[in-house]
Amino acid sequence: MNALLRGLLDDFIQAAKDESVPAHELGTLAQEVDSAVSTDFEHAGEAIAALAELLYLDGPPLYIVSVMLGGWVEQGAPAQAAAPLVRRMQDWLPAAVKGEASSLEALSETWRPLVALLGAWPEARLRAADEVGDLAKRLAPSHPAGVWLSRLFAAPHQLSVQVILPERAQPIEAELSGVADILQLSVLVNAAFETVPEDAARCARGEGPQVPGTTVRLPRVLTELDGEVLPEGADLSVLPQHEGRTLVVALSNPEPYERPVGRVFSTLKASLRLLDAEPG
Repeated sequence: MNALLRGLLDDFIQAAKDESVPAHELGTLAQEVDSAVSTDFEHAGEAIAALAELLYLDGPPLYIVSVMLGGWVEQGAPAQAAAPLVRRMQDWLPAAVKGEASSLEALSETWRPLVALLGAWPEARLRAADEVGDLAKRLAPSHPAGVWLSRLFAAPHQLSVQVILPERAQPIEAELSGVADILQLSVLVNAAFETVPEDAARCARGEGPQVPGTTVRLPRVLTELDGEVLPEGADLSVLPQHEGRTLVVALSNPEPYERPVGRVFSTLKASLRLLDAEPG
């Protein structure tokens, strides 16, 4: 870490701990830190570790540093050093469900960086889903933090599925991770059989930036067992089930049209891994 960045971090930490420093001044210092990290991004993880103690503060210092760290994680910095924010979320959620005002405010200001951190850190996401996933669902009808955390927690991790294709007599065993909605899964299914461009597949897998306006034609469409097309924006709970197995039914799309390529969660890596040979 260069001397300039180290000095800016020290100044920011001192100011964040000083209750007399107004939020707008702290925001200005944060912009200077962020700019310095952008020019020395290989040390972003060290910067997160240096600032992590501020995640135990409350009010504007907490919110400003959370947003800053979340932005670095979205750019590829390691999320693990920001673990205190995840631990605080686990305290806020039970209180927020009971209507406690300060916890509701904290979640309002930090759910976006929390989603970035948890998307990039599978172990923490799975643990949090197990421990506070039900609380996020209970909060969802009244608060965006509940909505987006619930959606993130619903993304599968190493889920065993069977891919059903009309041209193959037997289902294809596969493993699914990190997919947030049916449209993203549709792109991955088509990519598994090399029927979409690689840049679209990379975007759906969470590799590289999302490019607004990018579209793709999907030769296969995901459906129910009876052929009814699944809604693109739905999460994977709508996938059909048969004899305790989750099915991905991919039928030929007679009129493929341009669909937007993207992903709901920028830091969440997604994959569809075929365990059987591709159909010949």
